[in-house]
Amino acid sequence: MFFVSFQNNDGTPARKRRLTIDPGFATIVAAVILATGGVAGVFIGRATAPAKSHDPVAQPTMTVTTTVPAPNSGGGTGSTGGGSSSGSPQGGTPRSLSAQFLPGSSAAIALDKGRILVHEGFGNGDLDYKGDSNTGAPELVNDLAMAYSVDINSADASEQQCQTATNEHPDGNPITNLHKGLLICIATSGGGMALLEQTQPLGAQQTLQLREVYWPTSGT
Repeated sequence: MFFVSFQNNDGTPARKRRLTIDPGFATIVAAVILATGGVAGVFIGRATAPAKSHDPVAQPTMTVTTTVPAPNSGGGTGSTGGGSSSGSPQGGTPRSLSAQFLPGSSAAIALDKGRILVHEGFGNGDLDYKGDSNTGAPELVNDLAMAYSVDINSADASEQQCQTATNEHPDGNPITNLHKGLLICIATSGGGMALLEQTQPLGAQQTLQLREVYWPTSGT
């Protein structure tokens, strides 16, 4: 409800009159004001809201490093050694060999080359260092060697002594009694002669450490 003042024609104040506004009309006006303000607020909100970025979000990456054996013709190699014939009292070439025990694989001992080759199954060496097919225990078995013998008792044995051992007392069984001081004479597949000595116990990793004395051609 509002009061409105009027003046008479002669300028004297007239009696105040009450101006009554219909409540329904007032309600309509208020609704229009609110609606107008709400729409304005929507437009203001849209104008002031930060724009969404459509750029892809960088994801963290993971680098997996896989490690694999270096390629080698005929298989992976173990540690090998070499030397001159002057370093051996027997006149042969001394070498140091290390064959790792890998279940399911065979470490082939190639005595003519003084190398260890790792293969699945037999490895094309004179002797193979592998696990027994039934027990898994490490053993040395013949592969390509012409003959081998453990009938030798000196780490200083000569080529002739090794030749006699392999000719007269060849061994056809796997060598299972692997221990420090084990001696083996081998007539190699390449025509040479070798004397092997196990220089260390197998240890927890069952690595076979060998000293080889090699004569390139037997009987000379």
